[in-house]
Amino acid sequence: MSVVHRVAGYDKHTEVLEREADIPADLVAEARRLADAPDDPEQAPGAFPLSGSAVARLSAMLGLPMSQERYDWFLEPVES
Repeated sequence: MSVVHRVAGYDKHTEVLEREADIPADLVAEARRLADAPDDPEQAPGAFPLSGSAVARLSAMLGLPMSQERYDWFLEPVES
């Protein structure tokens, strides 16, 4: 079992997952830092809410538009 990370956008009104993108392995450490997550995903395997500044930084790093008006964003470790 291995863990990959993704950013997940949940609609603010329906709370339904509508957007997600995998985070490349070389950006995972920075993404976890931005989310204030422990270095080891096994220590804290849950989702981490992302602040506005973290969303803006990850959006730039990933080259993805990440609307903060429409979605609540989280960093999620996922078993692959």
